[in-house]
Order: sequence, then structure tokens, then C-alpha cells
Amino acid sequence: GTAAPERVVLYGLDLVVVGAEFRNGTGWFQYQLPAQSAADIVDLRTADVTGDGRHEIVVRVRQTLGDIRRDVLVVHQFTPTGFPALLQREVSREQGGNRIENEVRLDGGALEIRPGTARGWTRESWPYAPTTTAGPDGIEPLLLPWLGQPVRYRYAGGRLSPS
Repeated sequence: GTAAPERVVLYGLDLVVVGAEFRNGTGWFQYQLPAQSAADIVDLRTADVTGDGRHEIVVRVRQTLGDIRRDVLVVHQFTPTGFPALLQREVSREQGGNRIENEVRLDGGALEIRPGTARGWTRESWPYAPTTTAGPDGIEPLLLPWLGQPVRYRYAGGRLSPS
């Protein structure tokens, strides 16, 4: 509501926002992050990725799906009426000693994800069908080093979309 800074704190899986002027100094915000345990919260930070001068909440969550371990980058924005997710994108995948990790850059009011590096997997040995669309869980796919180009996101229509 004002330009006064808030404090973002993580207690286990609970993200809590408080501040002297937050909700007129009489309230707080709590959100449970989508993870199995606190150890699955790989990174939590704030950054302006929409270019409006206000910081969004950027969290990297580790998920285990059978023998696959992946990290998902989730970006949330505070609005007067909610806490929408602006983006969910897989940024790493590991299986059987093989790993692909994308590079995430939070820079100057924008978000950029680069294909990054592969260890073990190659274009020929990658066991999954390449895709460029979000899966049924709404998570955009990993950028593959041999296919992907950097993706720079811009805020439009209530979402972070490739520009």
C-alpha cells in the first residue's frame, strides 16, 4: 500500500510478509510454498522482474518425481487483491547422475533464463520428447542446451511472457 519496505521471512515452508505499514500495520501475509519439506526450498529472494520498481518474490523449489529431481522457478507478485504466480518454469533436471541446469538472471526489471549446461546428457541421449509448452501442471519446460535460446521475460497481461 505504501513505499515502506516489508520483510519477507521463511519459516519452514511458510512464507510470511510483515511490515510496519503492511496492511496498515495491523496485518501480515502467509503462504505455504509448494514443496515437500523446507529442505526443498533451494532459493528465495525478491527482485523487480516486471519493471514496475516493486519487487516480486522469486523462489526455486526442488521436486522429486520418482528418480527425477528437478528445480522449478516460481515468481509471485503482490497485488492489492492477491498473490498470483506470474511464472513457473523448470530450471534444472537430474536423473541417474545426468544433469541439466539453466542459468537464471534477475536483472534490471527483467528475468532471463539461459539454456546453461548439461552433464551426462547430450542431444542424442536425452530420453524425453522436446517440448516448448507448459505441461499439465502449468510448469514451462526446461531449456535444453542443444535446442534452447535464452528467453527474456516481460510482464504483460498479468503474466511473465517471453519477449
